[in-house]
Amino acid sequence: HSFRLAGLLSFAAILAGCSGLTAVTGPANAGSLATEWKSAVQVVWYYYADDGEESFCSGGSGTLVGSTNKVLTAAHVVARTWEEEQECPGAIIWVGYPVDARGQSFIWWTAEVIAQDDLLDVALLLVDLTDYPDDADYVVDDAVDAIQSIRDGSWGVRPIALEESGPNLGDELHVLAYPGIGGWGITYTAGHAAGWSLITDEATGKEFEYLKLDLTVARGSSGAGVLNARGELVGVVIQSGADAESDTVDCRLLADTNEDGEIDEADTCVSTGGFINAALSLHDVRLFLDRFGALVEPTE
Repeated sequence: HSFRLAGLLSFAAILAGCSGLTAVTGPANAGSLATEWKSAVQVVWYYYADDGEESFCSGGSGTLVGSTNKVLTAAHVVARTWEEEQECPGAIIWVGYPVDARGQSFIWWTAEVIAQDDLLDVALLLVDLTDYPDDADYVVDDAVDAIQSIRDGSWGVRPIALEESGPNLGDELHVLAYPGIGGWGITYTAGHAAGWSLITDEATGKEFEYLKLDLTVARGSSGAGVLNARGELVGVVIQSGADAESDTVDCRLLADTNEDGEIDEADTCVSTGGFINAALSLHDVRLFLDRFGALVEPTE
């Protein structure tokens, strides 16, 4: 199965997707990032094609929470549409653990969905660490140590922030993810808690909250954990756009694009660069994980 290391470069290029009391400010420090990369995993679907070759189908990002065999990600990353079932019959979820800080070598295990909330767009995966890891013979020399550390639980796992610790409006946040741009290693983007958006599901009347982000979210970032300066998880990236009812890009009628002498609804709107992205809020993340026994509190 060494195809994953050789082919991941091309595959990753098409990879999918309450305010507190105490501020958590300041950029992530080097000490925090030195361990955070271990908890940033890839979540991908592979299937066997008619020629017997295993091929990429879709995927996104995830974060190790609770234990080294549990992955928090977005529900739409692990969801399967009818079209995807037809295009990728019998596809299997694989989770890739980075073996180096640049995220360019991985160890892969299969996983299954053990909890999912489609309304919140969040899911919890259980990775089968008992199986022989794929690509273990092909990665860097310290793969054996990494496998042992992952299996004995000493590998990086993200704690979930306490609600009273924020984030507050304007707090600096960051994400470690695998977007399908600029190569296939771990990608760090940073920004701020830009606000919140309360969403009500019309069918059930249930309310939940989006955390607005001004950091970069690209295709493939879906499911990544949003972290504060202490490396605690405060949200999960779920979409580009502030909420399900908003435009994802600030697009305005600024030019006579059809050259009819007027600027009106017949013209194509022009992006003015206004992107506000969305993550599931800390409150709802904590509730979801607590329901399934995967809530790990931060320690001093």
